[in-house]
Amino acid sequence: MKSRLLILAALIFAASSSAEADGGAPTSTPVLSGAYAISGLFNCTTSGGTASQITGEITFDAHAQTASIKGYRADGNPMTLTKFSHPGGTYSNTSTTLTLNGTVYEANYGAPKNGIATYVSFLAVDLSQEGHLCGDQYWAARE
Repeated sequence: MKSRLLILAALIFAASSSAEADGGAPTSTPVLSGAYAISGLFNCTTSGGTASQITGEITFDAHAQTASIKGYRADGNPMTLTKFSHPGGTYSNTSTTLTLNGTVYEANYGAPKNGIATYVSFLAVDLSQEGHLCGDQYWAARE
């Protein structure tokens, strides 16, 4: 048992050392392409608080650098469920960020399969149309 713990500790140390050596970030820019199931939360710091949730599909066109999204949104007061669709926004990404229509998100990517990232999770703090600080957090997966 003690030897197993030592081996586990050595593996954890080796993994953390290699992550520190490269900053823990991938060395190349992940490719986002095709349809991903997406789920997300949007929260704002208003006096009454604002919250919104989405579920649906986001589709990335890697050649045109565009993304479209469709699905359902739960928001409002009283809370309602509505269908939505936003075709053709722009996107770009690096190994640590995803920019959608000018909003820069911190991003984490899943290991590539056939050269395409299997998932992306992304988070940003930005201003709402009313000027309130909002947190946007999303998860998108191909499989």
